[in-house]
Amino acid sequence: MYNRGGNHTFSQIWWSIRKKIRGDGEMARPIVRQAKSFIYGIIGKYRPEPNKLGFPMESSLAIPLTELIPADRNLIFPCDFIPDKFSFAGTLVNDSPHVEFAVRYLSEDKFDYRETEYYKLSLRGRLNFPCSGRFAAELRVQQYIKIIDKIKNEGFRSDKYGAILVVECSSGEVMVVNGKHRVAALLALGTKKFSVEFCFADEIRTLYHAALGRTWPKYLYKKNSNVYNKIGVSLLKKSKKVDDIKKMLNRSGYKHKCGPIPYYEFLEWDMYDDSLPFYKRLGMILKKNKSFIGKRVLDMSYDTAYFSLAIAKRGAEVKSVGLAPCYYDVIRNICELYEIPLSVHKRGNINDIVPEESSDCYEAALLFSTLHTVIEKKRNR
Repeated sequence: MYNRGGNHTFSQIWWSIRKKIRGDGEMARPIVRQAKSFIYGIIGKYRPEPNKLGFPMESSLAIPLTELIPADRNLIFPCDFIPDKFSFAGTLVNDSPHVEFAVRYLSEDKFDYRETEYYKLSLRGRLNFPCSGRFAAELRVQQYIKIIDKIKNEGFRSDKYGAILVVECSSGEVMVVNGKHRVAALLALGTKKFSVEFCFADEIRTLYHAALGRTWPKYLYKKNSNVYNKIGVSLLKKSKKVDDIKKMLNRSGYKHKCGPIPYYEFLEWDMYDDSLPFYKRLGMILKKNKSFIGKRVLDMSYDTAYFSLAIAKRGAEVKSVGLAPCYYDVIRNICELYEIPLSVHKRGNINDIVPEESSDCYEAALLFSTLHTVIEKKRNR
């Protein structure tokens, strides 16, 4: 969007009103100011707010890192909740103005950032939407040049700068959830491989779900909707096993308030309104514990062992106790399906499951599921 440092939409409103009243435009100026305020307010409201969910977008390295070879995979931009006319959602990072800027900066002796598409788009407010203007564009360029110089001179270190967060897509592409400027700089430098953190599809879909639901009118956000629907990869080779577990879930009388099942194949059981408190609590857990890799955790689970599953797939050794009998077989089969090292136990006497004289030692204990159930029971009295 553009105005006199800025926005074509607002300029068109201005001139159409001015033409109609056939005056000098003084009467129209307050109307245009109100329109600007209203539209910017709407844009701000509908922007994604991931940190409100508690997910550590500046990565906590809560998931083991994976070496990514960019030559083997197409890297795409994530949902940005910007109208299609301005959105980069789903476009290839390699073909972006971000990479073009970095390549020119690294190769041209007399580099002029003002000639780059990256700067021109920033000036018009497309990259840092809805902000626009020279000051915002130059600040953005300076920050990007700092990133390029640091990676060029010091190399890319996930422990220092935070991991690049990505997620698998059903199309075979890899979506860059956080760190697109770092990725663009690495691609421009010709880096053959770099470390990334593959996020879990259910968590990224939850992260984007509320923001996508608030976009309006929907036909202006088709790019974001298409990209959102790509998030996650199904286990096609184990589809029969997945179907069997779904039948078990139906027989068990599973309720959404019992917690989500944090896997792509079971999205229909992840009702976002009921599941959101679970994801928020997971965010709290991850902020307090930077890494669960190799840690021993005792989860006083209730019902579907959501927290046990979410932490076990991050590399922890989890013992989940207190499972409802009707869900025990479901969770045990899910552990087998995804090869998760989770020890599950039905509801019973805790001293029988973890004897007092046991030499077992746990570095963390979780009571979220139990507390959630106690609160729900008190509310229903």
